[in-house]
Amino acid sequence: MTVGDLIEGLRPPKVIRPQQIELTNMTSKVVAPFFYVVGNHDIGRSRPEYPRNNEESLSVWKEFYGDRTYYSFMYRGVLFVVLNTMEGRDSRRPQRGITAEQYAWFKETLEKHSDARWTMVFMHQPYEWKTSQWMDFEKKVLNKRKYTVFAGDWHHYIYARRHGREYYILGVAGGFSASGATRHGGDYRKWHTLMGKEYGEMDHLTWVTMTKAGPVVANLTLDGILPGDYLTQRNTLSEEQLIPLDEPVDKVVVERFKKIKARNAKKKAANKAKK
Repeated sequence: MTVGDLIEGLRPPKVIRPQQIELTNMTSKVVAPFFYVVGNHDIGRSRPEYPRNNEESLSVWKEFYGDRTYYSFMYRGVLFVVLNTMEGRDSRRPQRGITAEQYAWFKETLEKHSDARWTMVFMHQPYEWKTSQWMDFEKKVLNKRKYTVFAGDWHHYIYARRHGREYYILGVAGGFSASGATRHGGDYRKWHTLMGKEYGEMDHLTWVTMTKAGPVVANLTLDGILPGDYLTQRNTLSEEQLIPLDEPVDKVVVERFKKIKARNAKKKAANKAKK
């Protein structure tokens, strides 16, 4: 399973098509089934400099993987649901990720497999969790079953709990540092310098073992194994991971967020005064 961003993308079809060819050549050598998840690089967001990027990259995606950008399957009594958080980010305005049509399909899929012993949800952008549509769906539909959610996008690992369920944002496996652009500017050579596991920046694969009590998560890194909940918003050193993801919101995290936000505002004001 993946959580998206398998190619660099964000370019015209003539550029991303060879990237997809390279990717499928690699994944075709894998013995186990390989499941693709749409990321914002696989299918881009339309914006002024690329007004039809979403539609064009979607067209290339379909050439390689078929018409459905979101899908589901059952395996040993577990329901796997793959969502597309880029579906509504086309040339229409306003843009949104998961559309009403996809939410309707999601609900229908869950109802169809009400007997699943667990549900695994895979999606790319955890920002979706903060939308009113997602929170409404969590409370009215997802909360009726046992489930776990895996996302990506941020290039940071973090473990969160929402409504008593476990949510994971995965790090990278050969990707850039999330804060590399901030720390190193335009020096792309240094963007790969990951800050370390304390920041949730490490090359890793996530290993999930399904037990009778539910999934057990471990992270396989080059220098060891880390438990699934090793990094939370309470102990992360990465300021970028302090957006309160837990639901209900963790008061300790909120206080940390306020203090860092105030400190950064003070620094910004001091820098402005110097100028």
